[in-house]
Amino acid sequence: MKSRLLLLVLLIVGLWGLKDIGIASDYRVFFGKDTADMQDFTQMENSFGSSDSAIFVISSVSGTLLNESNISLLREIHLHLLETPNLVSVTSILSNHPYLESNNFSTGLLGQLKNANQSPPSLLNLSLTSTGVEVRIVMPKHNPNAVIESATFIKETAAIFSKRTASLRFDTSGIVMMNDAFAYHLIDDLIKLVPASNIILFLITAWLFQSFFVAGIVIFVAGVSNIISLGMATLVGIQLTPPSGMSLIVILTISIACSFHAFLAIEQQKGPWHQRLKLGSALTAKPILFGCLTTLIGFLSLNLTDTPPYQDLGNITAFGVATVLLIHFVLLPWILAYKPIKFESRLKFNWVAYLKWIDKFRIAILLISLILITISISLVSKLEVNDKFTDWFSSKTEFKHQANFVSENLTGIYSIDFILESKHELPNENSDFFVQMSNVASHFQTFDNVWEVRSIHSIINKEHDATQSYKKIKSNFEILHARGLIDQSGKLFKMSIVFKDADSTYIQSFNTQFQQYLIENTDSIAFHGGHGPSVLFANIVKRNIKSMMVGVIIMLITLSVLFSFYFKSLKLGAVALFTNALPILIAFAFWALLYQQVGLAVSIVAACSLGIIVDDTTHFLFHYQEHLNKKNTTKTQALAVSLNLAGQAIIFTSIALVSGFSVFMFSDFLLNTTFASLTIITFISALVFDLLILPAALLIHKRK
Repeated sequence: MKSRLLLLVLLIVGLWGLKDIGIASDYRVFFGKDTADMQDFTQMENSFGSSDSAIFVISSVSGTLLNESNISLLREIHLHLLETPNLVSVTSILSNHPYLESNNFSTGLLGQLKNANQSPPSLLNLSLTSTGVEVRIVMPKHNPNAVIESATFIKETAAIFSKRTASLRFDTSGIVMMNDAFAYHLIDDLIKLVPASNIILFLITAWLFQSFFVAGIVIFVAGVSNIISLGMATLVGIQLTPPSGMSLIVILTISIACSFHAFLAIEQQKGPWHQRLKLGSALTAKPILFGCLTTLIGFLSLNLTDTPPYQDLGNITAFGVATVLLIHFVLLPWILAYKPIKFESRLKFNWVAYLKWIDKFRIAILLISLILITISISLVSKLEVNDKFTDWFSSKTEFKHQANFVSENLTGIYSIDFILESKHELPNENSDFFVQMSNVASHFQTFDNVWEVRSIHSIINKEHDATQSYKKIKSNFEILHARGLIDQSGKLFKMSIVFKDADSTYIQSFNTQFQQYLIENTDSIAFHGGHGPSVLFANIVKRNIKSMMVGVIIMLITLSVLFSFYFKSLKLGAVALFTNALPILIAFAFWALLYQQVGLAVSIVAACSLGIIVDDTTHFLFHYQEHLNKKNTTKTQALAVSLNLAGQAIIFTSIALVSGFSVFMFSDFLLNTTFASLTIITFISALVFDLLILPAALLIHKRK
């Protein structure tokens, strides 16, 4: 009774917490505040101002953009965007031009706008067919919806003006719009895919057990687990992100897997309903307890990552698993005891005949698996760590479509902000700092993949020599600081290099190349690092993979020790270790054949999938060991009993896991799609290992 009251209290608290559920809309949530990269980035923003910006692009469908009507429209858009919520600044080719205030158009204006020296960089392309309005915003800590508010206003502005003219197209891009896309697609997945997965799993369960009542109980129990875990997460301040939102599917499938084991164990018992319920519950109690414990350990290991959303995924799921355990020992037996339930499972198997076949070909099975493992090791060793954050979105999404257009026609979303300082105190008549800054900018501007180099020399007139530059900069300090090119002290300067396209490997390589160029070609410039969102995302992938490799190794050792202690057998502990580790190896090898690269989503698959697949291995080995310990029982007999008790449940749970995760194959947020794809491959590999290779391995030395 007390346990049910505790569960009721948790459910009420969980429902209360759900009313304040938050959706994170800032890419910064992907980075821990204590990481060196994030601290450097925060320091840069404190000195130079917010780096969050959106680019509003106006393009001519045909012909030049520069005519009186289009410039008049640009002026109107510029002024309209000044009303953007959380605004810091708006910059366009009309910035600081009298026409912006007076609306007195003159033919000479067009000639002035064509002059690149008179226009902020990357706001007018060379073909004069696209121009942009850069909108910089600030992220107030008290307003978590700032990005959504600003992005919504910018998108609505594009919609308003696109209705007024068919000769122009309007696109948006930039970090602000990417942040908005994060939130939008998370909400879209929660509204569409999570309910869809519940419906699909309900129908699959009803078909497998030939009972809608059983399906209703299974989904209800899983729903309660999700409500409690998500509500509690909200109460402790966790905001949902696309990765942590996956916890809803993970908890759902884990709960369903436990229910499948329970119902199939009940079905195999004989006698009155209450006796069958008691015997079935006793049969699955220990393996469910141990399986949930190992799953919980697996997801808690995600705290070893440097990515808070994946830490949140681990913590929410771990709490959800604990809730699943409580529900299956308290709520489910109480519901089932209310009245007898009629159901009959499908997919009956002749496990005795199947085991004879395995016994006959056990050597061949193990040799083939050994060859497969060798090939897999070779393939996995060739995987390259690389990622592109714009590739986290499907090409069907509005953000990806428009970001691609902007990158091809005006400016890129990938950039590095290099912080530079004169080694000599300014002003200094003998300093070559400004000359060398100009030379550096000119050198990197020649690179094919560079859209532009933004620096103080992009703003000051080129006819000014180095000795005049300092005075020019001081007189334009407010403009330069508003554009983030000089810090508040006037001592630090930012050189931003914008790329047409870039992945994490390119960003890291360019960062190193830039620093090396300064060392070899300048003596007046002090380098204070390369920063920005592109650098943050580039570095996090490798850090995550390194930390998760350590985490998975620790987890495997921990699970091996737990299995050895639980089964009182070092041999079974070792068998369990390899049975759960090798499916992950096979899955990554398959991934290597398809894509050759691993990114942020792939970096956590090993820990997550290991935490889930270990559950089936636990049930199989528990029944095997329990019957092997009985007097005069051979390995073959113990395996036959184990397959009879757990084999069907393993197949059922695999169907549920694959079905539940496959829903995210339809997500437009490709981090989730990638995670789901590789996890599904792991589930299928684990099914083969549990029901084919594991029995073959255990039959190598048969006890008479």
